[in-house]
Amino acid sequence: MRPEDLASALVDGGLDREYVVETVVESFRDTVSEDEVIAVVDRLVTERDAEQAGWPDSGPVLDALAALSDKGIVMRADFTCCGSCGAAEIGAEAGDDDRGYVFFHHQDTEIAATGGGLMLSYGTFDGTDPTVVGREVVEAVVAAGAEVKWNGSASRFIHVTPLRWRR
Repeated sequence: MRPEDLASALVDGGLDREYVVETVVESFRDTVSEDEVIAVVDRLVTERDAEQAGWPDSGPVLDALAALSDKGIVMRADFTCCGSCGAAEIGAEAGDDDRGYVFFHHQDTEIAATGGGLMLSYGTFDGTDPTVVGREVVEAVVAAGAEVKWNGSASRFIHVTPLRWRR
């Protein structure tokens, strides 16, 4: 495995050092030693930590999305592995007063980390028009200073782009 491949595994912020070391050691146990993997991963983590020095804990887009919880919209970041799992599991995250949701899953996080923007899934828990929640999400993201591509259709994701992923 090349250092660039390891770096991409760390860049989205969803994988920790121990997991990366364990995965690489397991995948390449016959070709590299654990000490070699640890040395490369430690160098990459140190480089990423230096790059992130001074970054805020979360960006304005994530802050704006998190604030939607005050309006009864559940927000989850890097939630589940994929959209199907996210859609199946988001209902379990809702409280009694929650009326809708917005989330992005790990595959979305990986795409955002490599410069592809962030895709947001959204909807309602009671079967009412999901575009109401979609409009609120768009409004919050735009107010945070980001650009959004969305045609207003309930069948389309909200695409935040461009977006510099900082996590």
